[in-house]
Amino acid sequence: MTVGNSPDFGRHVFGSDRDHLVIVAYLQDLPDRISAGNVDQLIPGYRRIFARFNESLRDGGREARVLLAPTVTEAAGLPAVESRMVSLDERDREIRPRSITIYRGQEQYIVACRRPVAESPQTTGADRGCEQVLETLSIEGDG
Repeated sequence: MTVGNSPDFGRHVFGSDRDHLVIVAYLQDLPDRISAGNVDQLIPGYRRIFARFNESLRDGGREARVLLAPTVTEAAGLPAVESRMVSLDERDREIRPRSITIYRGQEQYIVACRRPVAESPQTTGADRGCEQVLETLSIEGDG
């Protein structure tokens, strides 16, 4: 099982306001079936990706803080891996990205939420919107 070396986008992409809420959900076909029984085997791959990402930020004179290291969880009733961090966006503003990768057999769905670190009514709304997407997400089919 591997994480990475995959195209930037799968078959479905959805997006919204890049400043206060970005939700990108996409689907990719994986080479292996992922289940609740083996999703934890993906964590070392996620850690390597985090390490490379942090290294590339440091090489560019930037730093990122991990708020939640890649952790096995559940979303939409399926096994998932979630991570959260603080980093700088393309305009050098501190942002708080959150990524939840959901697995159903050989399919991978990603919900990514991003908002500025500075608290405001918009960021509170973005956090609520991210939670609402995760609470209402329904993935149907055979997987």
